[in-house]
Amino acid sequence: MLVFTILSNSVLAYLHIGSTNFLLTMKYYVVWKGHDKGVFDNWSQCSNSIKGYRGALYKSFKTLAEAEYAFYSDPAIYIGKTTEESERLKKEDLSIAFGDPVPSSICTRGLYDHKTNTMDYWGVDTYSGEVVFEKKKIKGGNRSLSRLLPVVHGLAHLKNHSIEAPIYTRNKQVYYYIHNQWYESLFYKLDKGSEADKLLQRAVLWLSNHDVKGSVLLWEDLYWGNMPG
Repeated sequence: MLVFTILSNSVLAYLHIGSTNFLLTMKYYVVWKGHDKGVFDNWSQCSNSIKGYRGALYKSFKTLAEAEYAFYSDPAIYIGKTTEESERLKKEDLSIAFGDPVPSSICTRGLYDHKTNTMDYWGVDTYSGEVVFEKKKIKGGNRSLSRLLPVVHGLAHLKNHSIEAPIYTRNKQVYYYIHNQWYESLFYKLDKGSEADKLLQRAVLWLSNHDVKGSVLLWEDLYWGNMPG
């Protein structure tokens, strides 16, 4: 019998054959230097990215969140460190193990006013707190959409300016929308042809044409406090 249990971002699969139990743990691979840089969810892609590349830098992580954060960090922090050392850090101080927010990044926020049926959203520089972009009084929409649109706006902004940096959202629903490409529910109860509807369609089209894996991170209030903006 094959049973899958999902814990955080790791998938643990227990395969029972007779009296023997096999534990299969999914890993995520970060390639800092290679033919292709990024976060990969299988060894085959990682191997292809580093094979034949002189001075390749890469490492595996247990969770997607750890891998995504590591990708935007100095590889020297991770290369050469054992799992035991990482576990010891977690026990001593969870905040140290989790690290600090990536300073060169954008934090996104959004608000939906059900009384006026309008949305506002904006993005700020994580380090300075300065507003990078904002859009106000968008007609139509919903709460989830007001959180999604600034993330896509931020991704497009970074892409247009050739900046390699992550986008932060504190909304887990939006995080999973993007990582799993679940957008259909956002169209629910949107007035067809409204400004919000058009922006959502444009956002989904942009996401479908760009690889954003590893570019959107969750803001961890527990460790970092309130998100800037």
